[in-house]
Amino acid sequence: MADVSPFSEVLGADYDKLPAIVRRMHDPESAGSWRGRARVSRGRSLIARAMAQAFGLPSEGEEVAISITVSHLDGVERLERNYGGRIFATDFAVSPRARPKMIEERIGLTRFQMGLSVADGALRYDLLEASWLGVPATWLYDTGDVASERSDGRRYLFEVEVGLARLGRLVAYSGWLEPDVKEGA
Repeated sequence: MADVSPFSEVLGADYDKLPAIVRRMHDPESAGSWRGRARVSRGRSLIARAMAQAFGLPSEGEEVAISITVSHLDGVERLERNYGGRIFATDFAVSPRARPKMIEERIGLTRFQMGLSVADGALRYDLLEASWLGVPATWLYDTGDVASERSDGRRYLFEVEVGLARLGRLVAYSGWLEPDVKEGA
């Protein structure tokens, strides 16, 4: 039996409204490697910098080379990201406790519960809850619209900004990706 994308499961019929390249990024049948460039900025507070370091988030830069490997196993989508040599991984799955369905992003010991929607041809992520080691930590983050994925007609485009309540930005990154097509593949 083929694996189902957690994004498809959460979005239902709206998944088909996404641009083809965004669906390809999340399609278990198309899992693989992507390459591109990103602009990365981090928060200025000592707490934001310490948290970004602890999470293994990317370092700042204007034209950071990035590669992402997407894999799927048992309903979980794993993104292994390499931003200029700084590697970190996240897992996406359908949230086990949400009604209506939400996506859960797991980064180490932290869990983010997010609503997904499709608007103006873009996939939008809305941060609703956060926890660390199972302890509620939503109070620590700015909730609301934190990320989007769309297409420029050719490439996969992304924007992410995660903020800390009353402390400002934790990290922001935006850029583009294309499927990594190896010669002879």
